[in-house]
Amino acid sequence: MNRNLHRRIEVCFPIYDPVYRQQLKDIIDLQLSDNTNAVILGADASNLPVPPEEALRRSMPNAILTHTYGNCKTHGMANTRSAAQFFNKVNNRFGFSLFLLYKLPSAWISGVRASAASEESCTTSVPYRWLSQNPFHSTYFACLAMAAEMSSGILAMGHVYAAPAKVSMLVTGMEGIFLKKAKAKTYFTCDEGAKIRDAISHTVATGESVALTVEVTGRSKDNTEIARFRITWSFKKHHHENRISRSSAHGDGIQAPYHPEERTEDFIRLRHVPGYGPRNHP
Repeated sequence: MNRNLHRRIEVCFPIYDPVYRQQLKDIIDLQLSDNTNAVILGADASNLPVPPEEALRRSMPNAILTHTYGNCKTHGMANTRSAAQFFNKVNNRFGFSLFLLYKLPSAWISGVRASAASEESCTTSVPYRWLSQNPFHSTYFACLAMAAEMSSGILAMGHVYAAPAKVSMLVTGMEGIFLKKAKAKTYFTCDEGAKIRDAISHTVATGESVALTVEVTGRSKDNTEIARFRITWSFKKHHHENRISRSSAHGDGIQAPYHPEERTEDFIRLRHVPGYGPRNHP
């Protein structure tokens, strides 16, 4: 495809946020340090390979991809995803209700909702109504368990969201004690956000699987204890196994992590980084 040099519009705009300014500067530095795919355009229109400095080969696409998918500190770039951003979305009741309808329809139909969420604590609720009742005129135990699991699950999702690497999370165990009949709305609270954050930090740092059991308490509006749950979560840093490879004009194979499903917006941005797409060398 030929470049359009006559009918084109180029837009320039300032970047004021210091975090994004530093990210752009780091990406430009990576582009300029490429000595694997980059070439020097000679006066006779020839493309000459850039010689590696001290036998160190640097691939700009590989370096950017490595940073984007789980290695944010390698090139000094900041991870702009924070747990606070996630919990702000959870506290948007309409938006989170739509999320439940799409991802957890059984919980949405039962009336399970997030009442309040922060980095340290999360409270969910489940009503007593026709859709959540049992034959004994109280809330069905499975609906209580859904609300209890969600109070700890939201905390886990928030800290996984902010982690600098992809982390898998899975419930591996649950114990419940039912103390009173739930004949009205029941509120479940988990206050162990700090422990969850530390467990995720440990698996990111070591790559080892971490099992953590957290406690969740369910109470009625008048503070009567309805149920207690102990929920065991397993966290493990995801090791990139799927890779793409392509060969440069100099016969050097390049492999880079490729997970567009993790951060689609980052993937779209990388597709348009100069030098990332295929290039023909004469």
